[in-house]
Amino acid sequence: MNGEADVAICNPGAVLAMALHGAPPFQPPVPVRAIMVLAQFDRWGLVVAESTGLTSIADIRDQRYPLKVSPRGQRNHSVHLVTDQVLVAYGFSLSDIIEWGGELRYTPGLGTAPGRMDAVKRGELNALIDEAFHSFAGRALDNGMRILVEEPQLSQLEGMGLRRQFATRDEFPKLAADVTTIDFSGWPVFAARAPRTTW
Repeated sequence: MNGEADVAICNPGAVLAMALHGAPPFQPPVPVRAIMVLAQFDRWGLVVAESTGLTSIADIRDQRYPLKVSPRGQRNHSVHLVTDQVLVAYGFSLSDIIEWGGELRYTPGLGTAPGRMDAVKRGELNALIDEAFHSFAGRALDNGMRILVEEPQLSQLEGMGLRRQFATRDEFPKLAADVTTIDFSGWPVFAARAPRTTW
């Protein structure tokens, strides 16, 4: 919007919808228009060790659980924007986890990068948050972890522009049942333009 670029690209596509409709943190709305979308399938996920006893994201809030979390080390990655909005829907934040005695260990790379999933397996951490879901979900289940996302917050998140997606037992046989996650798909190429009454 500051004129440094005429065309840009982002991921996931839902971020563009959030900006267009003025969902937090994009307030006021940003007049963006998609030119094309590079097709790509992905999901966001929060996984926790079964040893925590947590069965839902709401449990983290209600128990003020001091999770030791591995978030993506790239601090300007859109996975942090999506994570923040998901947790806000549940009424807490990553900062709250620190206040409850937890830890955030920002480590470069995807969920399976050194210092992330292996740190959970060693017991140094007990939660991981990231996109590129397919790269770490199976290994998380192998390590005795749970995938946490549930209603009614998904409906609230959909109202903001995020979309639900699914992880199924067909894809991940160690799941006790199909679970719902957050969609992280799509690479829209877009331009920002001054507001108009019609497009």
